[in-house]
Amino acid sequence: MSEQAIIEEVTQEISFEEIKNGNDCRFIIRIVSLYVEFKNTKNKSPLTRNGYWLIFDSIDLFQSQFWEISRNSIKREIVCDFTTKSIQFGENEPPDASDLHKFVKLVDTISHVTLEMDSISEDRLDYWSDGRKIELHIYPYGITVWYKSQWDGIHKGRNALVKEVQTDKAGAPSNEEVETLVDRLKEVHKLHYTAPHITWRVWAEFILKKKPEEHEDLVHQAPPYKIIDLFKSAGVNADKELASLRQDTSVAQGISEGTAADIDGLIQSFECVLEARKIKTAAEDVHYQKLKAFKIKMNAQTETLQLVNQRNKPQENDLSFEYFENIGDQDDVDHVEYVEEDVWHLNIFLCLHSVYFLSA
Repeated sequence: MSEQAIIEEVTQEISFEEIKNGNDCRFIIRIVSLYVEFKNTKNKSPLTRNGYWLIFDSIDLFQSQFWEISRNSIKREIVCDFTTKSIQFGENEPPDASDLHKFVKLVDTISHVTLEMDSISEDRLDYWSDGRKIELHIYPYGITVWYKSQWDGIHKGRNALVKEVQTDKAGAPSNEEVETLVDRLKEVHKLHYTAPHITWRVWAEFILKKKPEEHEDLVHQAPPYKIIDLFKSAGVNADKELASLRQDTSVAQGISEGTAADIDGLIQSFECVLEARKIKTAAEDVHYQKLKAFKIKMNAQTETLQLVNQRNKPQENDLSFEYFENIGDQDDVDHVEYVEEDVWHLNIFLCLHSVYFLSA
């Protein structure tokens, strides 16, 4: 049987049994996709009314179907580091299907179990293929964004990564927004490009039409291919080379400082591990010393008991000696030794005694 994948919208006209009987695929799962800004929010916006039936034969097809459902809601990965409290863009831009696990979670509405994409197995898919509703939570900037403060930090403030574009009544970027971006482009590229002000505005308007999360990268890239011919090289001279070198050095210094901060964070984490080991070792040593002290105490108690036992043994006193002196000696008839003369007299006595009894 060849592998196949089907996505059908859930409707009241078609039941789960009809879907199951009409397909010979191994897995049939009902998915409801929800847009979730950050992890601990209670606000979850449904992206579809009733959801989809996902009909497929393998985990690979399951993931590809999820990517098709999620890709329009996924913006760009933003990594929030709890240790350094930093917020920065992820490395892969734009995200692709291999990054899906960074942006979605699955929730079983029956057992209330939340799972990540990497932990989904075929046994789990078999278990879910009973018509139950599975929620697909889509996080536009990734699952590392936990709190509202992080969400606000992404969109607001001087160092915001994703600033919403102010628009006029017609929905186009406001003139103030365009001019602000023009000034930014001129500052970033002043050593590389020169052009009339109107050309810089065309470039700024091109950027503002893109997704807000793409603006920061586009500012540092070259002008779009369609308008790059409108820009001229800023030329090269010693002063500009020196200024460019200084700027590059400043950028390198910033990168170096950021790396140093990361290393400091790792060192602090490792120091915590070492400190925990020291505490554990100290606790083990305390228990060891207690055992040794207990052993010494037991030995001392044993010696004391032996001494008491010796002192309690029976001893002679004056009365016992007096009784001993008044005891007389008696002949030991049981162990007397007879000489030959005594034996001769005994034999004579026995003979005479026998004659007497015979004559009587």
